[in-house]
Amino acid sequence: KGLDLLRSERSMTVLVLAHAETRTVEDPVLGSYEAFHTKLHKRANALLHEWSDIVGYLEIERAVRSKGEANEGAKRKVRIATTTGRRLLHVLDQGGFQAKNRYGLPSPIEIDSAAPWQSLRNEIVAALAKTKPQAPTVAKPLAEEAA
Repeated sequence: KGLDLLRSERSMTVLVLAHAETRTVEDPVLGSYEAFHTKLHKRANALLHEWSDIVGYLEIERAVRSKGEANEGAKRKVRIATTTGRRLLHVLDQGGFQAKNRYGLPSPIEIDSAAPWQSLRNEIVAALAKTKPQAPTVAKPLAEEAA
């Protein structure tokens, strides 16, 4: 209720940041798998997820590469994770994390470290401009058309 009051009565944009944790998802079609969820009680998580216009998962892009040759007797190569340095905000659910958006935003959105929230703001403004209803055109009276 408090978040609703801030959003509606004070016209504030509410931004909630939280840590993530992995949870097992029991999908009836795909079976069980691990996914990142907001680190909240499951009922609070469900309420916040339903209330929010955007739920995003922010990550630093990583890549896995092989390191050297496989050791003798080893069955696989040593693999290490490296980062590209890019920060990506995922706003569409892809199974590995909770995400959604009600604006039709593209996903992922690259977040600039110099102005982190400007990237998201720009995408929201662009999406709202696409969905904003056009002003109705006023039909000319028949007398004007005949003249």
